[in-house]
Amino acid sequence: MKSLKKVICIFIALMLLLAAPAALAIAAPEDMSTKNVLLIEAETGTVLYEKNADMQAKPASTTKIMTCILALENGNLDDIVTVPSVTSSGSTMGIRRGEKMSLRSLIYGMMLVSGNDAAEAVAVHIGGTKDDFVKMMNEKAQSLGMTGTNFVAPSGLEKEKHYTTARDFARLAQYAMYESPQKNNFRIIVNTKTYTVKDSSSKVYELITTNRLLYTSETGKSANVEYKYAIGVKTGMTPASLECLVSAAEKNGVTLILVQFGEPDSDTRFKLAAELFEYGFENYVTRDASALNLASTVEVSVQNASMENGETGLLALNVQFENQPVNCLKADWDRMMNDSSAITSTIIPV
Repeated sequence: MKSLKKVICIFIALMLLLAAPAALAIAAPEDMSTKNVLLIEAETGTVLYEKNADMQAKPASTTKIMTCILALENGNLDDIVTVPSVTSSGSTMGIRRGEKMSLRSLIYGMMLVSGNDAAEAVAVHIGGTKDDFVKMMNEKAQSLGMTGTNFVAPSGLEKEKHYTTARDFARLAQYAMYESPQKNNFRIIVNTKTYTVKDSSSKVYELITTNRLLYTSETGKSANVEYKYAIGVKTGMTPASLECLVSAAEKNGVTLILVQFGEPDSDTRFKLAAELFEYGFENYVTRDASALNLASTVEVSVQNASMENGETGLLALNVQFENQPVNCLKADWDRMMNDSSAITSTIIPV
């Protein structure tokens, strides 16, 4: 067998992994009453903070994020829908059986005031039946890699086998805002503060978002918790799920997505969201890997190499660090700069 020549021109990607996550500066995890939390940078999926992100949780009306994106991708906003028999449980838009209105109006009623009745009307219109629509929800979840999720109701009304994880819902929100062919419509809808439905045959509906990061009604008695960088997404609450919030914020070209499940207090979920967003914006950085000054050549073993090979079956690869972004927390970057032992590598041929 011919000698194995060393190759210097092969480029590989080096994934930089930290030995441990950076500590949360604004509040230690044990100080948070929220059970499940995940904060990510939306475009790359970089995790900035997590707490029980893979623990099973009930998403309540944040479920409507999935219902919304399926309606946008499989329907026409100008479709006229005849309202079927729908639930009157929990939060509702107030629609009645037999009313006719656009799919657009029902989606706004579902996403702004968290109308369970609107969610069911949307589900029947898109799926034919609620059960068939739920199948669509679970198929979509599987396609997105949401392995810890099972949907039972398009509205998120309490069901024993209706569950997810914070990580799965961060993935869902990331898809809806960045990858879906309907991402622009989705972003517009979830960032709307108020909306007037005028196409109903029976009445005019004045809709005000339940997401108080976007808008807090002046007539409300609760504290104003508006956050100026907020751009959506959806609230939720049931007795079993407690207070839930999937939210997004954008500042200086960076978008963060935050999932919070299982918070006992409504005001706290919004206040904590604002604090976590500020933490994320303050600490998230993108740096070029070349600044780490790591060795530019690595040796890898070659499978089935001959024992007679003069190079002992090793192949030298040149690593291209230039223009390879590293997305992480400032504290993590500083640790890597100061201690190269905090870095491990995975070789991925490109």
